[in-house]
Order: sequence, then structure tokens, then C-alpha cells
Amino acid sequence: MFGLALDFTGISKAYGDTFDISSYAAASNVAASFSSDTPATCAVAGTTVTTLGAGTCTITAQQAKPLTDPLVPPVQRSFTVQKKTLTVVAGTPPSQPQGTASAPTVTCTAAFVGADTFVTSPTGGVYTINGRTQGDTTYNTTYIPITVGASTTAGNYVTQCTGGTVGGNYTIGGYTKGTFTIG
Repeated sequence: MFGLALDFTGISKAYGDTFDISSYAAASNVAASFSSDTPATCAVAGTTVTTLGAGTCTITAQQAKPLTDPLVPPVQRSFTVQKKTLTVVAGTPPSQPQGTASAPTVTCTAAFVGADTFVTSPTGGVYTINGRTQGDTTYNTTYIPITVGASTTAGNYVTQCTGGTVGGNYTIGGYTKGTFTIG
């Protein structure tokens, strides 16, 4: 009995992922080779699949040359490549002495694929924390932007990024705060 099978049931891949297709394929008494039918979305080299963009990736498994059985048909299957979810991380600028502090540069970074970057960069800033809101019995943290200068009180502050846009292969899933110290 000769045959090929591809099963992408339950597969979950995002833009930039690389995986071995062998765990999703089965070949009975024939050697298989794999190719991508959607080169803008995914590429195949040997048994390694690399996702190149969000969308539908279609892979064809076929009997490797030389043909063991010319009656074994190629098998074609597809799966969805999801957008890569990014967390934007606020940088932690170097501490500054009280009395001479100046506005630090707060960098905003994310784990992009390759040379990809923000379409519109997020804005980084320094914030102070305001605890309870008037009449509220639960602890709500409100971050208030501040302008850092020579008269800024010594202490630990929060750095935070807001906004920013990304290309079609990404989505922003959240923001991680950093710290800034005046001491």
C-alpha cells in the first residue's frame, strides 16, 4: 500500500514561525517532498516550513523522485497563518541625580520578525502613580504623565509607551511598563 497524508488539524502558527512539517505528514511506502503553493504566505525548504505573512498557507506533499508508485496522487492541505501578536515594551532609561534631571528618552520596542518595525512609532513617556480615585473603595492605579526636570522629586517613576501602529502581519496585544529613577 502506497500513500501520502497531510493533516493540519489543530495547527496554530503565526507570522514568523518555523516548524518541521514531518509531524503533520505521513507517507506509507513512499518518500515525500513538500512545496508551498502560496509563496507570499509560507516557504518550504526540505521539511522546514517558514511562515512569511498572515493568511492562508497551502502545502503540497508529493511522492519524491524517483517515483515509487506513479499512482500515488499529490496531497494538498491548507492552514491559516495568524498575525503575530506583539507586546510593546517601554525602556528603562539610566537613573539621573536629583536637581539635575532632564527628560529621558523612553524607547518603545517589540519583537518584530526580521527588519520589520512600527509603521507609526509608539510614544514613550514618564509617569507618576496616583492611587485611589475619590470615593472609590478599590485600588485603581492611574498613571499621570509628568515633565521631568531639575525640580522633579527624587523617586521611582513608571515609563510607558502608548499608541503606535504595526503592519498587516501584526497586532499589538499589550504594553509592558519600565521604570525611571531620580535619586
